[in-house]
Amino acid sequence: MISKVGADITYIVIGEPSGPGLAAEEKELLAGYRGLDIRGKAGVLGMIDGMSTPKPTVVSAAFVVHGKVSQQVHGNIEGKNIVNMKAKKAKKNLDK
Repeated sequence: MISKVGADITYIVIGEPSGPGLAAEEKELLAGYRGLDIRGKAGVLGMIDGMSTPKPTVVSAAFVVHGKVSQQVHGNIEGKNIVNMKAKKAKKNLDK
């Protein structure tokens, strides 16, 4: 009758959920994690975050050019950025 209400009898009797549950290495990982202090748990979570596939980030940039010589960049710019701003040489006036 208890299982008819949705209770997990196996969990009540032996303390482990019925069904597929955790794989052996997942149980080992969880037991190890539970045995760590707060610093150890933070380290494990940081390692997992560092090894996870990064979430895509949206990077946008806008170039605003004022006049002939200046520009401003607005937005987050990530990665290798090379800016080469060569000044044009003034032409000499030889007619004098």
